[in-house]
Amino acid sequence: MSAGVYGTLNPDHEKYQSVLKQFNDSWRHPTNVKLRPSRVVRILGITCPWTVREAYVKYKAALETRGKFSTRGMDAGNERRRWHGTICRGCKFLNDNLADRGNCDDDVSKCIICSIINTGFRKPQPTTPSNQRFGFGVYLSATSSKSDDYTGDRINNMAHAAQGRKLLILCKVAVGRGCKLNGPSMYLVNAPQGFDSVIGDPAVYQDLRYDEIVMYNKAGYCPHTWSSTNDRSNTACPRGLYSWYAACIPEGHKNSYTGCIQVSSENLIAFSRFMSTAGPERGAAKVADETSESCQVQSTNFLALNPG
Repeated sequence: MSAGVYGTLNPDHEKYQSVLKQFNDSWRHPTNVKLRPSRVVRILGITCPWTVREAYVKYKAALETRGKFSTRGMDAGNERRRWHGTICRGCKFLNDNLADRGNCDDDVSKCIICSIINTGFRKPQPTTPSNQRFGFGVYLSATSSKSDDYTGDRINNMAHAAQGRKLLILCKVAVGRGCKLNGPSMYLVNAPQGFDSVIGDPAVYQDLRYDEIVMYNKAGYCPHTWSSTNDRSNTACPRGLYSWYAACIPEGHKNSYTGCIQVSSENLIAFSRFMSTAGPERGAAKVADETSESCQVQSTNFLALNPG
């Protein structure tokens, strides 16, 4: 199996700054709920194997052929950039002595992040019911602080952000036609008929604090960039990249937290946070609105952060 490749991005690079800004701009939790990570440890530029990228390109093209989004002023396939948080343990991208350039680990059993880079996202297997409000899909958000909530273990079926260094992925997502629901639908294994994705919009689903989008086709997204940071000061974080990037910044604070974000095609920032206070959602799921938005992800960027 071919492995993804990465390269370290210099903090002066405009794409490094772009990823950093997107992370910072989309961190929306108030400071009394969770602290904002501030310093970036590293941002990596990542290229997934062609098989992963090709699947995304074909999926996006199929959405565009059907929905003709570009004729309505949108990107082809209604492509968007969204954050994804997942558990990361033992990944070399969190190590202080990471080489400037290299390959992701071939053994995808070692790390969820390396598995995503090398083989793409994995759709959860159905159980009865799902612990997620919109069923068995891959969850992403325009809000980096929301995706951070999913970097740690689930406790009593509640998401909690990991402590210490961690990773977030910012993905390029082919949203297609999205379906907005006004309540949970925990048995979904595919988007509702006629749609390509499910959108959680707080304006429609009033128990939802922050936005989310759920993809049910693994071809719709793939990793692209990563980043690492060390402290919690209010440093700006980047917006949308098209490849993976990483940059190292030494840890400078005691009792610091760390994390990662994924941006642009897919970007990742590593950082730490406090536990989420979000509670379970209730109520019947109904189609409240429909939108031409749909979501499939392609590339990823990482940032490693340590709040001080």
